[in-house]
Amino acid sequence: MVAAFIIIIIVVVVRSSGTFEQKAESATFALTMLSAGTGKPDAMDKVGACYLNGEGIGRNYQEAASWFRKAVEKSYAPSARNLAHMFRQGLGVERNLETAAYWYQRAAALGDIGARDDLAELTLELRRQQEQQQRQDDFRRYEQRE
Repeated sequence: MVAAFIIIIIVVVVRSSGTFEQKAESATFALTMLSAGTGKPDAMDKVGACYLNGEGIGRNYQEAASWFRKAVEKSYAPSARNLAHMFRQGLGVERNLETAAYWYQRAAALGDIGARDDLAELTLELRRQQEQQQRQDDFRRYEQRE
């Protein structure tokens, strides 16, 4: 059954238009979707990355986030970090640094060491924003007194 499905994918991709690289990306995406459908979190993460980057399929941030969440439900740390990046950069979701921090913490708790570094950088960024906001508020209060 799986072999037949793979053959169908190959035939459809070969007959489709596009460059060889585009066809290869489409075939890779289709096979990765097949693997993700069996519940493999690393494949789910790869599908999310394909949607995020538009590799083998059109770019779709909502689908990317959906696939990353599915992988996180299976405790796959890289997907939690990918979600954090999306919230930090505002890719398909409203930019929210607190939510990004949550996902970095989740990734770190699941064992992603790089997420700890990202969280430290984000914490500094949040502090700088808070300090800048405090200075602006102080300046407004000062101007109102005069």
